[in-house]
Amino acid sequence: MATTRMRGVRLTREERLAVRRFIGAGRSFEEAAAAARCSTKTVQ
Repeated sequence: MATTRMRGVRLTREERLAVRRFIGAGRSFEEAAAAARCSTKTVQ
């Protein structure tokens, strides 16, 4: 599993783009969250 980030730290531009690419490609919230090293709640 990817490393976790500190609570309250915002996603970088690259991480936000990665999340959009994963979701746009039909991947799950869990996969997108793992790619961006954040929680699934943040992705939702």
